[in-house]
Amino acid sequence: MALLTAAGRAFLLMWGEAAAADSPLRDIFAERDTWFCNVLRSYVADGVREGSVRADADPAAAAAAIMSQLRGIGLELMINPDAPPADAVRRETVIMVRRACRPEAPAAPAGRPYWG
Repeated sequence: MALLTAAGRAFLLMWGEAAAADSPLRDIFAERDTWFCNVLRSYVADGVREGSVRADADPAAAAAAIMSQLRGIGLELMINPDAPPADAVRRETVIMVRRACRPEAPAAPAGRPYWG
């Protein structure tokens, strides 16, 4: 059974509450999300510049995708008692992101989803 820490659970519950249009948490989470996306975007952009991330990577889109994946994983670990252990999910996620970002990874065809 996958478990989150109490702090992780609290964060995800407050994030869910922040999604409501009239939530007093909305602005706080939006500001934090912007900060975190900017950090991720800078990492991806630095990787593109130094050649460790594929040249056609879109730093802003990659940052949003990574952040969304992390949120989804957190939610899955919180609500699914049969989810794999968090360490195993973390390990697989790192492998997937590294493979998707490596310079020799195939680019998505223009105008078509990557998977088809």
